Amino acid sequence: MRYVSLISIAVITLLLATPCAGGERLRVGVGAGKILIKESSKQQLHEDLYSLGLQVGWDLMTIKQTTFGLDAEGSVPISSGSTDEGGQWRLWTAGLYGSANIGQDSIYLRLKLGLIYENLRVENAATVANEDVGLSAGLAMGARPSRRIYIEIGGTVVDANLGQVHALVGWRP
Repeated sequence: MRYVSLISIAVITLLLATPCAGGERLRVGVGAGKILIKESSKQQLHEDLYSLGLQVGWDLMTIKQTTFGLDAEGSVPISSGSTDEGGQWRLWTAGLYGSANIGQDSIYLRLKLGLIYENLRVENAATVANEDVGLSAGLAMGARPSRRIYIEIGGTVVDANLGQVHALVGWRP
């Protein structure tokens, strides 16, 4: 849980620093996603599960048509998957990424690379929680229907066995 605390500190820092730096740099998004399981791992975990997520980002600089930034993201499960032994599994994630938005003002491609904390909790006769921190990458397509609103559809690699696809709606204050 100490990693979640570090990411929380990063998010709070971004929120506090933004009024000083100009509101256009801040991005806040909420979305829903589906956790996907690699086929070879489906022997133990069944049924992909669904999650809700929060994204807070801060644009650092723009060079030509590429905007570089920092993103903090987290997701919590809103459903459970089943296990071989009749139990359930859930996944919580929190990540801190460097990001690059490539494209025009109205349509863009977001690339991200960073660290992700994952807490995979399997509840059978005995509850087992596996925590891990690792490298993560993601890709999203986005559109800005207005100057303040953005919409994204994308995916993130959680680890070698799990991934996440998501859709989110965001706002720039």
